[in-house]
Formats: sequence, structure tokens, C-alpha cells
Amino acid sequence: MTFTSSQEALRLAGLLSLPPGTGPFPTAVLVSDAGAQDRDGTVGDYRPMGALADYLTRRGIAVLRFDDRGVGGSSGSAAPATISDVVTDVQAALNFLRTRPEVDLTRLGIIGHGEGGNVALLAAAQPLPPPL
Repeated sequence: MTFTSSQEALRLAGLLSLPPGTGPFPTAVLVSDAGAQDRDGTVGDYRPMGALADYLTRRGIAVLRFDDRGVGGSSGSAAPATISDVVTDVQAALNFLRTRPEVDLTRLGIIGHGEGGNVALLAAAQPLPPPL
């Protein structure tokens, strides 16, 4: 699935993992560490974001994880992206989730790894963007 980060009309590609059963489900957006990361945060043979998504999904939490700018199916380039740009991308992910019937909007969160933790806090402090 893809969604658009409206700031620069970037296409961000990701995966929404859903638990078995009927929703709406509590949902988390995963935000990777600094640098260009794929949706799984792949380092060698280890995929920490993929493992975290699997863990949460098996426990009833839907998870959206997406490729950073210029990685995998996402357009753009990670090199010139600032933290503010990444916050905008996370806000676009939240806005995308607001359109999904599987998502419980009263239980929507952001989980970040490394620099992604800072991005998660900054994105959570911002008002949600207007609905699509």
C-alpha cells in the first residue's frame, strides 16, 4: 500500500499488518532510526521493525511501517530530509490511517527507534493534519 506525504507529494510505500479478527484495532506507526531504512529496518539478516510489527500484530495491535524516502517503494531521497520532513511523513501516515476502517482512532500511537523516537515525540506533539 502507498500513501502520499503532501509536503512534497512523495509516495511512501509500506505495509499495514492487521491482527486476525474484526477491527477496529489499536494501531501503531513504526518510525525507523536515522538514515535510509526500509520498512523492516533491515540490518544484515535482522529486521527489528519487522519483528516488532509481528510481535504487536500477534497481540492484537495493527501496525503500519513504511520505507523511508528513496528506499524500497518510496519516492524521493533520504539524503536531504530533515527531522521536520520525517515528522511530515509520519503525519501523512497518521492521516492515511484515519481513512482506514480497521483502525481504532481512539487508540492510535507512534513508536520510534533511535532518532525515530525523537520524530515520534515531535509528530505526536503536532495537531493531526486535516482529513484527506
